[in-house]
Amino acid sequence: MRVLAFALGIGSMALAFATSSAPSDSAAPRVAASGLAQDVLLLRDDRECFEVFEREFRRAWPGRVLETVTVSPKSRALPAATSKLSEQDCIVCVGRASVRFLTRRLSERPSCRVSYVAAPDASKSWAADDVLPIHVPPSVRLTELLRAIPDIGKVGVLVPADSDASTRAAVAALRAVETAARRDLLEVQSVSNAGAAIEAIARFSNRVEVLLLLPDRRVLPPAGSRLELEFLRTLVRHGIWVASHDPETMPSRAIQWVRPDFVALARSLVRALQLPRAPKGAVIESPPGVVRTVTANLEKLRSSRRR
Repeated sequence: MRVLAFALGIGSMALAFATSSAPSDSAAPRVAASGLAQDVLLLRDDRECFEVFEREFRRAWPGRVLETVTVSPKSRALPAATSKLSEQDCIVCVGRASVRFLTRRLSERPSCRVSYVAAPDASKSWAADDVLPIHVPPSVRLTELLRAIPDIGKVGVLVPADSDASTRAAVAALRAVETAARRDLLEVQSVSNAGAAIEAIARFSNRVEVLLLLPDRRVLPPAGSRLELEFLRTLVRHGIWVASHDPETMPSRAIQWVRPDFVALARSLVRALQLPRAPKGAVIESPPGVVRTVTANLEKLRSSRRR
């Protein structure tokens, strides 16, 4: 069996499946045991943007989608087709909720291929054979923030106390943007967990306008948890907006977020599935997402502070 898990996800709190009908592609030619996928079980979150992905995936690789299943709060079990897939088949999970649902309902990581197309923090349950990251580097997002709001105040950044090499590199790139801007721009706080992050927000609240999120769940509360609600309340109480790293994380406070190119993502995934499985996994180059900044939110905040 080849299992491909694709995750990007947008704020789903209850994770489950509801089957959606899909047109049959059974007439298309099949691929023999040559390292390529044969039948694809497509699991996707219940969002319109993921419908765009599915349409392009089907167009770019006709005859491969055996069934489409939609993750929704009403679903409870994996589809029966899951147990019938062979080693030459694959499962594609589109969205963070789909990845979580799959990994929580299978007792162990299958021996088949597992791939994620996801925000970097989508799942820590299984090591993936292929990873297609969905995010725009923090330094690019900060540059866009300065372009859209030249007079932006301090930008807060929360980093885990046990930062890894990728996080340290991201902070160094942010510092390079700060140096180029010739401003004292960043307020970087090291925190041990999401609870400590809430305390850090309270400490720098009088100096920071925007919290730029890194794709590291160690400093963010679990989605849908009471801690996340407290985190959001702290942001609201102190009038801090969020520059998010994906469409799912704290959208209600987002002044900036990433909009992935789902057509390009589908094409990238098809190309990856047409290659042999890497012995130790591989990171697939992700097509660039679009960063959108909503300046009106910040203007409302500043107006309320001036009154």
